[in-house]
Amino acid sequence: MDPIEIWTAALSAALALAVLCGLMRAASALDRWAASPSGRCGPAYGTGLVRAAALALSLVSRGPKRKPGVAAAFAFAPVAALVAALAAAAPVQLAPAISAGAWRFSFTVWEPGAGLLFSLAMVSLWACASFLSMAGEGDRASRAVAVGSAAAYFSFFPAMMLALASVVLLSGKIDPAGLVADQGDAIWRWNWARQPVAFAIFAASSCMALRRVESGRFAGQDVARIHPQTAAAAGFVRRLSFSALAAALAAVGCSAFLGGWQLPFLPVSSLAESLRVIVPAWAVEPSVAVAGLAAMAAKSALLLVLFAFARASIASLRGDRLVRFAWRALMPLAMANLAATAYIVTVLSKGD
Repeated sequence: MDPIEIWTAALSAALALAVLCGLMRAASALDRWAASPSGRCGPAYGTGLVRAAALALSLVSRGPKRKPGVAAAFAFAPVAALVAALAAAAPVQLAPAISAGAWRFSFTVWEPGAGLLFSLAMVSLWACASFLSMAGEGDRASRAVAVGSAAAYFSFFPAMMLALASVVLLSGKIDPAGLVADQGDAIWRWNWARQPVAFAIFAASSCMALRRVESGRFAGQDVARIHPQTAAAAGFVRRLSFSALAAALAAVGCSAFLGGWQLPFLPVSSLAESLRVIVPAWAVEPSVAVAGLAAMAAKSALLLVLFAFARASIASLRGDRLVRFAWRALMPLAMANLAATAYIVTVLSKGD
């Protein structure tokens, strides 16, 4: 890569990361609202990555000294969970790409060839890191909460994966940018309309998996008594990773089911032609990108509200009932939907 491409990629990643931080702040506010009806509302916190980095250093330097293995898990696992949650949204294109001479802005943090597979891998890494973080807090209750949260998460993750597989099979695209381009601007071509069952499964799996994680405790009694500053730092970073995961799932769901940055019934070409009348020629593409970015943010915020409302509504349900619902209802439904989609794509399309 030449220097111009490097600077362009860095600026695009910085802009995309700034938007994701805004979604994280919205997710944290909605998280506190969702927790308040059941009395589990924690203290308010921001989403400053600088503060998170400082607290990460605090975790590394102040980890429990009695058990080196526990200290390593407790120190590094919350930070790994935060990085994995942010990386899950890395392949998502937040706005249409624009070009300015030799500069080209894609509005993505990173564009791996694996696309959604990379996002799903990072979500799984987040779950493993969260489990190690809670399990390394030093008491039996924390380990029990960690096992329960991990079991609930891995009960909903297969259904979520199968729902996204149905969308990939129907569109023939695995990268979020390709999925957005395949859906276009017509609402009836968005995958929530073409794959309503997959969308319902993805939304339900995301809501319930996030609900189980937020219901766990965030500081073991032993660590909180011996290292109160470490416990507070770990709790902050873990809650920050939870907000980052909610924002990442909203961004991925928006790209896979809601058309991403596409404006309803307004193609990019038509919007650009309309803007040429009121703005200078050099400002047309940036204006289109801003409009797409606003659409992406609005749709992602809508999904975040859906997640928060569902968590507030099902907060009183027992975890074992949710896990039973995941295996007995969501998984068979997701498998049936994937089989029906495969039949439509491979058999009916050939018949045409």
